[in-house]
Amino acid sequence: MGELIVLALASRPVSEPALLLPRNVYLVGHYTKADIPAFSDFKDLKSVVSAVRGSFVSVDTDFRLALDFPKPNGV
Repeated sequence: MGELIVLALASRPVSEPALLLPRNVYLVGHYTKADIPAFSDFKDLKSVVSAVRGSFVSVDTDFRLALDFPKPNGV
């Protein structure tokens, strides 16, 4: 899931270099029963998701992900 989030954040428009990345990202899925186990880091996600009515949800905790992006032009 971490790779998906990095891909989504890195694909923002390059015409807006000063565009800040969001501090919070909310992921919503249609069929999480099949989607969440497909991530390679599912074993790590099991500690933050619960099975509720046949779907995976996270209601009482969050998933922390620290990202380190290189500064543009080596600055």
